[in-house]
Amino acid sequence: MTSPAAAGFTPGSRFYLALGDTRREFEHAHTLPGACFHDSQIFRLEQLALFERAWHPVARSEDLAKPGSYRRVELLEQPLLLTRAADGELHAHYNVCLHRGSRLIDEAQGEVQQIRCPYHAWCYALDGRLTHVPRQAEVPQRRLAAVAVAEWQGYVLVNLDPSAVPLAQQWHDLPDLSPYALPSLRLAHREVYEVRANWKLLCENYSECYHCPGSHPQLARISDYVGGGDQTAPAETHFGESFNGGPMALRENVGTMSMTGRSRLPSISSVPASDRHLVHYYVIYPNVLLSLHPDYVLLHVLTPMAPNRTRVSCDWLVLPEALAYREAIEDAVQFWDLTNRQDWQLCERNQDGVRARGYAPGPYHASEACVHGFDAWYAGWLQGALQSATTVQG
Repeated sequence: MTSPAAAGFTPGSRFYLALGDTRREFEHAHTLPGACFHDSQIFRLEQLALFERAWHPVARSEDLAKPGSYRRVELLEQPLLLTRAADGELHAHYNVCLHRGSRLIDEAQGEVQQIRCPYHAWCYALDGRLTHVPRQAEVPQRRLAAVAVAEWQGYVLVNLDPSAVPLAQQWHDLPDLSPYALPSLRLAHREVYEVRANWKLLCENYSECYHCPGSHPQLARISDYVGGGDQTAPAETHFGESFNGGPMALRENVGTMSMTGRSRLPSISSVPASDRHLVHYYVIYPNVLLSLHPDYVLLHVLTPMAPNRTRVSCDWLVLPEALAYREAIEDAVQFWDLTNRQDWQLCERNQDGVRARGYAPGPYHASEACVHGFDAWYAGWLQGALQSATTVQG
């Protein structure tokens, strides 16, 4: 594999200096250089130095509600097993036997008292301890290879880094999400998409609604992407070390983001009156898109599969009592499924353009402050990663 240094991405290179242009003050900044979206070495560096050290939502806590519950997941081509032990503690391990590396569990989810390898019948407790080796009196004190795991807002997250920065530290400055009661919400629907575009283009698209009037007529009809009569900028923008975002207002006489615009789901009672006509949108770095509505929550997780391909898992979350409101849920699902597919088409067109020789970084529109916020974060991360890679290679 060609190294980033050999590919011309070393500190001081034209590419590296272009990243510095992205990090400049908003009025003077330029968009990311095209190689960020299609170069295979940049993608490989992202996989190793960003995504293998990031926290990824891989399941809902409700999927592992009972002691004895398990769920099999795959992250960055690694087979993982989530378990809830008898004491209620959550664990994550590689789904790999200590003996000869056999896959331990095939079923997507279920309940067990112990984990038994189908190959040679080595047995493990749900906390990963080796408990039984057939025809061997003494059992070695060993455990399945563990993966860092945490619970957050009703989700189970894992991190493949053996020295993972704790989730609370990595996402230390997120806004207060407690009014939306996320831990008590339940999964009403999940849709999985494959988009022929780089993951960062999806984050950028999510971070602005400059494109909305011409691309999302159903959204423009019920939500206003500008605030206070200002035709250039969203009403508010919020920036942190781990996120950026801001609200959009529902139009007058609109109750929710759905095909009808009518609010037929039970509202989340703890949402303050000042937010009942707003939808808050946040990009949580690097790859979680969170939309907070007065009556439901939408969460996208982006999984990069290739420089030009991204898998997107999209969850619709509602109050437990709202699960019975199937028509209202379908109303919201149809709205965002249509909006998502419109966005994915735009991102795929964008992917075709940024790899062309005719593409060059340019200025941001005045309404794209959150796009710049994401790009500046990424450019800073990539400059640091390239410096580290150059030092290791040297």
